[in-house]
Amino acid sequence: MDTADLIETALRAGSAALCLLTAAGLLMSGRSNTARLGALFALGAGAYLISHPPFLIEAMGAARFAILPLGDLEAVFFYWFALALFNDRFCWRIHCLWPVLPVGLSHFFVRTMPGTLPAAAAELIGAGFILFFMVHTITLAIRHMADDLVVHRRGFRVFFSLAVGILSITMVVMKLTDAPDAVLAIYSRIEAAVAFVIALSFGLWALKAREDIFAPPQTATPIGEAENVMGGIAPEDRPIIARL
Repeated sequence: MDTADLIETALRAGSAALCLLTAAGLLMSGRSNTARLGALFALGAGAYLISHPPFLIEAMGAARFAILPLGDLEAVFFYWFALALFNDRFCWRIHCLWPVLPVGLSHFFVRTMPGTLPAAAAELIGAGFILFFMVHTITLAIRHMADDLVVHRRGFRVFFSLAVGILSITMVVMKLTDAPDAVLAIYSRIEAAVAFVIALSFGLWALKAREDIFAPPQTATPIGEAENVMGGIAPEDRPIIARL
């Protein structure tokens, strides 16, 4: 293992550790469905980062049977997380599991039948679903860029939707274009560095501002109670409150 591989391994291991710590912090807060999905995404991202490139898989031993499926589904976990970030009413139900089937099966066929027609077809289908999830996420970020009144949550969801979405799309395109090994090696090292920055930013931002970002949905205030509250507000401030 040369110096470049050692640096890449350190970056990927550091990113995975940051993802694990972030997931633990979000789970311990236990505040909302969005926080739990964020923790699931962090676990999947950490698993993905330490299962690429191939020489890291060989070093895992038997642990790879638990780590690889988590890493394979990282894009699905992120899609669920993004849906929850942009929709306060999003609630995970059993029917939300459908993306796991095409993405999980595509990775299964690619690993068990490499070089065959079924594996190639499965890779194309899986890549198509991942591209759809990421393009939809980026579309949500652009469409709802200024919709949220909570500053920390608005910046958080737009930044990470765009960053992770673009990085995932780039990864899929690199795999589908069958780039030379030298190009893939360079991209893998760039991915490790960018992923470390994103993992560090995600952890610091998510845990520092989790009171704003992952606040549980609030129930609507009854009309009578709202009128009483409005009665205690100065007349000149009521138009501003009414617009909100």
